[in-house]
Amino acid sequence: MNAAAFHLVVRHENLDGARLHFLRRFIGYSLDQLANLISIPKSTLHNWEKEIGKPVDIPDEKLKLLFTKI
Repeated sequence: MNAAAFHLVVRHENLDGARLHFLRRFIGYSLDQLANLISIPKSTLHNWEKEIGKPVDIPDEKLKLLFTKI
């Protein structure tokens, strides 16, 4: 695994929308693919990346699923 991707996931307290977007693209997933993979609506993932509504608050269990797929 790439060290930068590892740190983005492990240090998720710093995972803002831009970093989430980068990580998704780095791994090679579309919005649809990643949303399906971590069992959330595509609109939720889009909102996390765009930081719409409230700050990104990605549940730990979702990050763990993402981390296992890298």
